[in-house]
Amino acid sequence: TLTRNSANPVWLNANTTLTNYHQSYSTIKKEAATQTYRIYYPSAKDIDLIITQNKKLLNEKELKEYRPILTSTSPGKGYWRQQLDHICAHLKTYAINRPAFQSLIGEPRMGNMIHATVHENEY
Repeated sequence: TLTRNSANPVWLNANTTLTNYHQSYSTIKKEAATQTYRIYYPSAKDIDLIITQNKKLLNEKELKEYRPILTSTSPGKGYWRQQLDHICAHLKTYAINRPAFQSLIGEPRMGNMIHATVHENEY
């Protein structure tokens, strides 16, 4: 860019050519540049790759958050992990509807389980 001394501005006619124009000694030349080092502009291929990776992550997250539907009958058949999940699901649904039960479970008074019995009924 060219900067001129404001005390002595030079005005040019738009119709004249610049071949006869000579710069005065008071004109100071300065160079201006922009820095583009390490600026990354992704290509269309890179953008497509990022989009597919985001979709895969969302699908994996949805699969991790999947919970089996609570049924009235337990899975049984020796699947003890599924059996515990079934019991925990029933406890969660029971606790959601009963605030008194929530407060009792929330208190840290539970100790070690020493003995437990299971009674079967007609269900």
